[in-house]
Amino acid sequence: QDARLEGRVRVTCTDPYVGRILLSALAGLCTEHPGLELEMHADEAYADLSKREADIAVRAVVAGGTPPEHLIGRRLVPIVVASYVGVAHAARLDPELRWGHVRWLGFDMPKVTERLVAGSSYSELPIWGAFESLELLSHAARAGLGLVMLPTYVGDADRGLQRLARPDVRHMADFWLLTHRDLRDNARLRVAREQIAAALTERLALFRGDVE
Repeated sequence: QDARLEGRVRVTCTDPYVGRILLSALAGLCTEHPGLELEMHADEAYADLSKREADIAVRAVVAGGTPPEHLIGRRLVPIVVASYVGVAHAARLDPELRWGHVRWLGFDMPKVTERLVAGSSYSELPIWGAFESLELLSHAARAGLGLVMLPTYVGDADRGLQRLARPDVRHMADFWLLTHRDLRDNARLRVAREQIAAALTERLALFRGDVE
C-alpha cells in the first residue's frame, strides 16, 4: 500500500534487447522521482516473483498460453519471428539460388531451431552451429555465416540484416507484464508498470513485424 514514489524497483526480463527498451522507459521516471532506485536484470537468469527476487517481470509466454495464476499478468506485444540474411552477403546466401551452399544458424536450443526450420520455406537447408543469444545470432548472420530466424523487433531493427524473399513471418509467443498480487497496489511499482507497458505497446508495429 506504499503510496510514495520512492524506493527500489526491481525489474527482470530475459532479453537484453527488451531490457534496453525498459531501461529507456524507466530512466525518465527515475529522473523525475529521484527517490526511486532501479535494479534491472536482462539475462537468461529466471527471477522468481513468488520469492520476491524481482518486483516486475517481462516474460515470453507461448502464443495462446497464460502466465501462472498466482501472478497478475497483462499481455503487451506479440513475439513474431522472421527469416533474415546479412545485407552484405545476401547475394551469396540467397536460398532461392544457391541451395547447396546455404545453411541455417542454430540457436542454443536445438529443438526450437529444428521446429522453426521444419516449418520454414527452406526446411531442406542444414542447421549449423549453436549460438546462445539473439545478439550472437545477429552478429553471426551479419558476418555471413548463414541464415537466421529472429524476432522482428531484433531483425527488422538491424540495418545489417534484411528479410529473405520468403521470410516466413510467424507469431510464436507474447510478452507479458507480470507482478505478484501482493504488489498490485504499490504506487511506485504501479507507475513503473505503466511506463513499461507504454514503452512496448508504442513499438507494437516493430514487434508485430509490420513493414511498409
